[in-house]
Amino acid sequence: MRLSAMSDLMTFSRRHNELTDHLLTRFDTVRMRAAQQGQLHISIQGLTFILLRAIGVKEQELITLLQPLNGELPSTIPQLSLIH
Repeated sequence: MRLSAMSDLMTFSRRHNELTDHLLTRFDTVRMRAAQQGQLHISIQGLTFILLRAIGVKEQELITLLQPLNGELPSTIPQLSLIH
């Protein structure tokens, strides 16, 4: 179960035709399970990378998304919520 929880986060990807709201909810669930059951703790920047990769954000979209943070990746959960 521990390896499964860790693997689910590290290989997280968008499902076919998955709505962004559903993806975000599923990501939070997978993230919490990886931390609790898998004891996998990844920095907010790392989680942001996994999430943005799963969403398929393009370079120009990334620039726009990160504007509220002056172009920086989030370093706290509240900052991560700003780009949701």
